[in-house]
Amino acid sequence: LVALAAAQHLAHAVARLVLVNATPKYVQSPDWPHAMPPAVLEQFAQNLEQDYAGTIDRFLTLQTAGDDRAVLRRLREIFRHGEPVTAALRAGLRLLKEEDRRDVLAGIDTPALVIQGERDRLVPMGAARYYAEHLPRARLAPIPGAGHAPFLSHPAEFLEALKGFIHHDRAGEHIYD
Repeated sequence: LVALAAAQHLAHAVARLVLVNATPKYVQSPDWPHAMPPAVLEQFAQNLEQDYAGTIDRFLTLQTAGDDRAVLRRLREIFRHGEPVTAALRAGLRLLKEEDRRDVLAGIDTPALVIQGERDRLVPMGAARYYAEHLPRARLAPIPGAGHAPFLSHPAEFLEALKGFIHHDRAGEHIYD
């Protein structure tokens, strides 16, 4: 959501946009099936308030494709460095509940790469396809077998997609090795 806002409001400063397992809207609505039901986000927020450590551990387990223990260990290590301020956590969750950036996509003319783990259980592939169809200059790069953290679980495939995008100019021409 932050990257989309930057591309929208600071287009002159954003040469390329990379969206990784992202969605323009985090909760379902009648016109948006590519997200989690609002009740799931509400329950997540309540669980965070009651048992932050346990809730984060369950959340991190969802971010892996299910069988990637090394990635899960790495994610758990990242979150062992302390808890966020409760007010900031609440504000972030409120943003996820309320924000809908779909209406601005057509106006973002920045070249965009949409990288999506095909086994992501938090952001459905439909959201990535939506980006690819509604951002004027977007390309979808699905990563087979990856969950929500493809940069950790499939670093070679992730970097290949990213480097291919970075190493081409706006017209798609190769600019350097």
